[in-house]
Amino acid sequence: MSDEFTPVLPCVNCSGPIPWSRRIKIYCGHFCKEQAKDIRWIRSTRIRGVFNDPDVAIARRTRIAHLNSGGYLALGRSIPIDTRFAVMRRYQEKCAACGEPDVGTHEIDHISNSSNELENLQLLCVPCHRAKTLENIVSLDEDDPRREEIEIHAQELRERVFSPEPLRPCDDSENWAELEEQIRLERKIQFFNHLLENVLAPLLEEKIVPSHLAKRMNEMRVPTISGAGIWTNKSLKSMLDELGIERRYHYSNQTMDYLIPDKSG
Repeated sequence: MSDEFTPVLPCVNCSGPIPWSRRIKIYCGHFCKEQAKDIRWIRSTRIRGVFNDPDVAIARRTRIAHLNSGGYLALGRSIPIDTRFAVMRRYQEKCAACGEPDVGTHEIDHISNSSNELENLQLLCVPCHRAKTLENIVSLDEDDPRREEIEIHAQELRERVFSPEPLRPCDDSENWAELEEQIRLERKIQFFNHLLENVLAPLLEEKIVPSHLAKRMNEMRVPTISGAGIWTNKSLKSMLDELGIERRYHYSNQTMDYLIPDKSG
């Protein structure tokens, strides 16, 4: 994809470039999203004073083990609601390992792989699920080439968890929802300004109406902010409004003047 169309946006978790194919321009990939999520959760347990609670300690160990072994894709492991009910019926709403009745806290476990086929799913209580998860995480051998990278990652995780103040905005367990929305809006405007400077300005000089502008953008294969879909009359107008570009239509010759605000001052 041409650089003139897309600015480089850094991942909030690792500062690496975000592929434009990612719909939301916050993380470069699922691992970084999961890492930041777990760092916020661990920091929140310290803030709430439950860091050393036994259940929290087990959950923390499980999350860190997952991350240190390469992370897991929460999104990819989502299970349809009808499949969940089928698993519960299959196991008569009891833990498949210990037989404990489900009181609304049991979890669906993938038996051997990430397949959501009914035969690969079972119902486990929280303690049994955590125990199975920890048993299945295999430590790396001393000569494994990934070991050094994971040790570096583990040190970074400790620094970010125990820092008095969040080292990255995505580590802020108390304010991340608001910060994430703010970053998304800022990056959308950054993208629009990038397009204005590199693509849109010459097209505006042609005084064509927004619907024709959208068509030209699609012909040039200019991506949208989501990295998917096409430009429409509505999305093009929305971008112009975000940029503060006024429009004046001339009925006599069916042209459009675009007034770009002067931001030099």
